[in-house]
Parts: sequence; structure tokens; C-alpha cells
Amino acid sequence: MAIEKTEAVKEVTVYTTYVLAVKTDKSIVDNGVAIHTESEVRNIQPTDDVSGETGLVKDIADKLFTDEVKAAYAAAQAAAAPAAPAAEESE
Repeated sequence: MAIEKTEAVKEVTVYTTYVLAVKTDKSIVDNGVAIHTESEVRNIQPTDDVSGETGLVKDIADKLFTDEVKAAYAAAQAAAAPAAPAAEESE
């Protein structure tokens, strides 16, 4: 058996803000034994393009990220954005 690289989704967390946190483990495997594993967590917002996601992550995102959720998320982000500073008047 040869050395191979594997990648597996280990956990998907849905936050109350409808953001998904996806934990993925990437491993180097030699003869069925993982010789190195690296974990990564990435966030997926409702307004992100999920067309490139696969399996469980895509299924959850497709069901959770409805048009209503996307609109509410975008509105909440806009409301939380800092206001632009007012232009100073010159004399």
C-alpha cells in the first residue's frame, strides 16, 4: 500500500447566526496508519457560494440557507457595520 492523503469532515456546527463552522481533518496515511493529521476549521456564511461544497456540508447549507435566512443575515451584517465617518466641513 502506498502513502495517501485523505480529507474528512469531522464536525459541522451551526451557530445561532446561521453561520456554519466546518472542521476538517487532513491526514497523510501510510499502510492504513495516519502518520500526520492536520485540522482546519472554516466558517461558511449564509451569503457564501456553497456550490463547491460536497456531502453533508452542502446538504446542511442548502437546507439552512434559505432566501429568508440570507436576507436576514445580510441585513444584520449591514446593521453591524461601522458607520462611515462624517465629512468635516471646511471653513
